[in-house]
Amino acid sequence: ESMLNYTNEARHRQNLTVPQLIYYHVSKCGSSSIHSMLNSHYHTTRLFWRTLLDADHFSALPDIECAFSFIRHPIDRLISGYYTILGMQKREFMHKAQEQNVDVSEIEAQYAAKHPWYSHNSN
Repeated sequence: ESMLNYTNEARHRQNLTVPQLIYYHVSKCGSSSIHSMLNSHYHTTRLFWRTLLDADHFSALPDIECAFSFIRHPIDRLISGYYTILGMQKREFMHKAQEQNVDVSEIEAQYAAKHPWYSHNSN
């Protein structure tokens, strides 16, 4: 999301006069779900930490009434990321199998042949 949408000037153009609620997005901490829930009840702004690292954006920040974030235990976050990647990989394998009209196990075998570290468990 562009920081330019959240300046006081941009908010004034959009007739947004209510105090701004800022939610700092931290990946793998339920951030997308929290943002969706909040946005259905309030006008919220989701800012990503990587966006804030650019010093030029600090001048674009509006007057913030309330800002918050959620964090998660680092090991739980790592495990969540791992399973997210596995799910993405599974969807990619299924998509390729459909495209090539073959079984998913064949796509997995092709991948394993190119990447010796890859181990597919058929459980």
